[in-house]
Amino acid sequence: MKKFTALLLAFVMVLGTASIAMAADEVTVTLNGTAVVFPDAQPIIDANGRTLVPLRPIADALEIEVDWDAAERVATFTRTIEEDDVVIAESVIFTIGSDVAVHRVVTTVEDEEDEVEENNIAMVTEAIIDNDRTLAPVRYLVEALGFEVDWDGATRTVLVFNEEADEVEDDEVEDEDNGYEDDDEDEDDDEVADDEVEDEEDDEDDEE
Repeated sequence: MKKFTALLLAFVMVLGTASIAMAADEVTVTLNGTAVVFPDAQPIIDANGRTLVPLRPIADALEIEVDWDAAERVATFTRTIEEDDVVIAESVIFTIGSDVAVHRVVTTVEDEEDEVEENNIAMVTEAIIDNDRTLAPVRYLVEALGFEVDWDGATRTVLVFNEEADEVEDDEVEDEDNGYEDDDEDEDDDEVADDEVEDEEDDEDDEE
């Protein structure tokens, strides 16, 4: 019985140690302070110290499209912006096993030939397939699309920020400040009105 109890305690300790190790290896990705949910495959840090993330969850979080070409082993992330008769398709393309990504911008104007700009992005890592899941380097993806990115080593968190979201928050703060100014103006108006009422009452007393 004692031997069985000792074995059981040892087993529990091994499980506990494994759980702690797994928790220490976990990597979190946030977008504007909100954690990105990875329901299946999880982000990893590769041998080059770069964070790789599954395609679909990060694309959904960034509100962009992602296409996987299994035959060519190519993942293409695309953000499309439409303004009047102009359509701008901005893509970041990763090829499995290649340390070079491609940033491509295609501008389409009605009744005109498409304008294509393409630049290579040299990386110190590469997109991979791990356990039948395709993972892409998150930093190169988000920076190419104009996002800001930082790394919190203490919490093992990739921090992604959208400048447009920051501008919206600043505008909201300014609107709130303007609202307070309007309140101050209303209070000044009320004080002036009160003074006028007092003056009228004084005039009536004099007449009496």
